[in-house]
Amino acid sequence: MQGNPFQIPESTDVNLLRMGYREAVLTEMDYVIIFRVSESSVYVVGIFHQLENYRKKV
Repeated sequence: MQGNPFQIPESTDVNLLRMGYREAVLTEMDYVIIFRVSESSVYVVGIFHQLENYRKKV
C-alpha cells in the first residue's frame, strides 16, 4: 500500500466510491481501512473490524 495505494481496490460502497475511497482489507488482523488519496495526502476515514457494520458509521 505504501508504494502504490492505487493497487488497493475501490470501495464497494456506492457513496464512498463516488468520493474516491478505497478499502484495504487486512485479512490477518480482520480489519478494513477506508481511505482516499489526493495528490500527496492520504485521508483515512477509519479503521474498522470486519465484524463491524462500518457503513453505518461512515
